[in-house]
Amino acid sequence: MAVSKLRTYNSIEVTELEWTVDNYLYLLPDISSPVFSPFSNSSEKWCLILRFNDELEKFAINLLLFRREVCISTCNVKMNLQIGGRRFDFDGHGPLPFVQIQGEGFYNIMKIALNVPLRQFLPKDHLFVIITIMVSGFEVNISACPPLKNEFQKNNLELLKDLGTLYRHSSTADVTFEVGGQTLGAHSNIIRCRSPVFARMLDQDMREKATGRILITDADFSVFDAFLLYLYTAQIKEEKWEIMYSLYSLAEKYAVVCLKQTCSRWLGKNMSVETVCKCLLLADLHDDQELKQEAKHFVRDHLETLATRDWQYVVSNHPQLASEILSFSTSNLVKRLRVKSP
Repeated sequence: MAVSKLRTYNSIEVTELEWTVDNYLYLLPDISSPVFSPFSNSSEKWCLILRFNDELEKFAINLLLFRREVCISTCNVKMNLQIGGRRFDFDGHGPLPFVQIQGEGFYNIMKIALNVPLRQFLPKDHLFVIITIMVSGFEVNISACPPLKNEFQKNNLELLKDLGTLYRHSSTADVTFEVGGQTLGAHSNIIRCRSPVFARMLDQDMREKATGRILITDADFSVFDAFLLYLYTAQIKEEKWEIMYSLYSLAEKYAVVCLKQTCSRWLGKNMSVETVCKCLLLADLHDDQELKQEAKHFVRDHLETLATRDWQYVVSNHPQLASEILSFSTSNLVKRLRVKSP
C-alpha cells in the first residue's frame, strides 16, 4: 500500500519573475520562462509558457503553467502578468488536470486565452515580462512510497524487457553494424520504423541494402550499443554525461526525435562549468533553442567562474555566439523569489 505524509500550508507563497526575451519574434509561437520553484523546501518545478497566435494580429496567449515535477495535489493561484506595458490579472484553482504537450506529460495550472489588439503595444526587438504568482491553499507531499503499478504498466515493462532480450540475443538479426572493429546485430524492421535514416538506407538501392552491413565511424561501440538498445526499448541504459552527449549527436544524425529531446533535457538539467560550453556549441550547431536557453542561463549565473579553455575556444572560434551569450548574461535579467506570510 502506498503511504503519503502530507503537510498543509496555510501561508501564501509569492514568486516574482522578470525576464527579457531578445529577438522574441523568432521564437514564436511559444516562449518559455525560466524553470522556477514556487514552494520552499520542495521539488516542485513550474514553467510559464506564453503561446501567441501565428498571425500576431491578436493577443491570443494561453497562459500554461506546467508542473515539471509533481509534489502537490491542489492549489489556488493568482497571477499578475505585465507584458509590453500592459497588465493582466488571472485566478485559477485546483484540482490540477493532466495534459500532454508534444508527447510529454504535464499538470496544467491554468490556461487562459486573451483577445486584445497585439501589434499596438508589443515591441519589435525584445519582450520584457514581469509575472507575480501567488499560491495558497496547497498541500505538499513530502514523503511517499512509489505507487503500485497497474496492469497496463506491468504489461508495458514486460514488453520492454522482451524487446531488450530480442536485441541482446539477436540470432534472428538481419542487419549488422560494424563499430570500432566489433559488430552489433539488429532487426531491420525495428530500426527501419524507428529511424527514417536507416529506413532510407535499407529501402533504397544503396550498399547497405545489398550487404545488410552498416559501417559506423563516428561513435564508440558502447555508445552505439546504447543507441540501438534505445531503438528497441525507448530506454537509456546508463545516464552519464559523456553517453548522453554522444547519444544526442547520434539521435540528430539518424533522426530519432524523441531520443534527441530526452538527451537535450538531460544535458540541460545536468550542466556544469566544465560542460556548459560543449552544450552551448551543440545547441547552436543543431538549432536547439531549449538547450541553448538553459546554457545561456547557466553562463549568466556562473559568469565569474567560467574561465575554462572551452570558453576561450568559444570566444576565439565562435565570436558571434560568444557575443550573444555575453549580451544575454549582462542584460537586465532579474529573477526574484519572495515568500510572504498572510
